Amino acid sequence: MISPESGSSPEVIPDKEQKKPTILRVAFIRHAEREGGEGETLSEAGRAQAQKYGKELIQYSDGTKVYCSPKSWTTETAGLIQENLRQKSPYQTRGKDVLVPVFSKGFRDQLFQWRREEGNTAAMAHYLEYGSQKPDENSPSPAEMSRVVAGRLVRFCRIASMNKFAGQELSLPHIAHDFTIMPFVANVFKDQVEANPQNPEGKNIIEKMGGSLKPLEGFEANITKEGGAEPITSLKFRDWTVELTQGQLEEMAKESSEGQES
Repeated sequence: MISPESGSSPEVIPDKEQKKPTILRVAFIRHAEREGGEGETLSEAGRAQAQKYGKELIQYSDGTKVYCSPKSWTTETAGLIQENLRQKSPYQTRGKDVLVPVFSKGFRDQLFQWRREEGNTAAMAHYLEYGSQKPDENSPSPAEMSRVVAGRLVRFCRIASMNKFAGQELSLPHIAHDFTIMPFVANVFKDQVEANPQNPEGKNIIEKMGGSLKPLEGFEANITKEGGAEPITSLKFRDWTVELTQGQLEEMAKESSEGQES
């Protein structure tokens, strides 16, 4: 496992023992294009997208591990990426509580209706309007999804502070879903986007950011740990960047569920 057992305390690297920084390049990426937009498998174009992504993925010398949700189209995307890496690496299927927003059938049908009638960007905007409120009793709020992603990044900050990975450079792409990724992105970059007079005009934050995610688009989080300093996470999404400390990410994730699988 690349991550520690749930509830374990990482062995922190003493200042004098770490001469080369530890760099974890974590990315949360939407899956490739699905057949017909809602199919269980990838389209021909989607398969080509995933193969191309694998060939072009920046791979660090110490290893690459591709994570994905258990949905068929995300595991297919991850498998094609893995097959086309210059350095071969296994991919790991992640549990539904981490990378898949588990919506009720009723709300999932509503999202698909918004997508068909108004497009992906409008559907995402409708979802984000719920904020910290659940769309219904059995569907997670956007705030919950944001906290889950923040919690995942906290785990990798802790990994960067472990002796086992001292001085290593690892590439860790996560193949996920737009409704997993965009609540976190909107939360992190909202102030920057709203304050920028040059941003695209629109009625809501998603439109101002240039629309919802395209296939195999997402954000990058470069986590750097140097000496005894706290890990710093540099987040990049399209034209926006921000740096967050581990403490800031922990604050964002503090209400997320405990004991999730690593």
